[in-house]
Amino acid sequence: MLEQRRLNDAIVDLREALRLQPAGRFPKSNLGVAYAFAGQRAEAMRIAEELTQLTTSYAAAAFDAALVNIGLGKKTESLDWLEKAVAAKAFEVWQLKVNPAFDSLHSDERFIRLLKQIGLDQ
Repeated sequence: MLEQRRLNDAIVDLREALRLQPAGRFPKSNLGVAYAFAGQRAEAMRIAEELTQLTTSYAAAAFDAALVNIGLGKKTESLDWLEKAVAAKAFEVWQLKVNPAFDSLHSDERFIRLLKQIGLDQ
């Protein structure tokens, strides 16, 4: 639903997923992205802050924070978090080249360097 921009449906479903799994970072990060794309900036920023707090415990939370920040249009912050995710060897970085959320970064020099660093520059 998120990829199809059915944002209201995605928000409802992701809220329910988070209710069922309160510690789940996947529904939390995707809910943050859905809020960002839906223009609910305050909610998206709240989730981005929560994810920032998780980065000390989970390498993948840096990737999640990058995802929410790119949804908010914060390219520099997103790239900062992506660099941390790559440095922490977060598994999720394999998505960088194919996740449409990061399309706006494809021509950015820092993003291109990250792709080269993890071997996705081909």
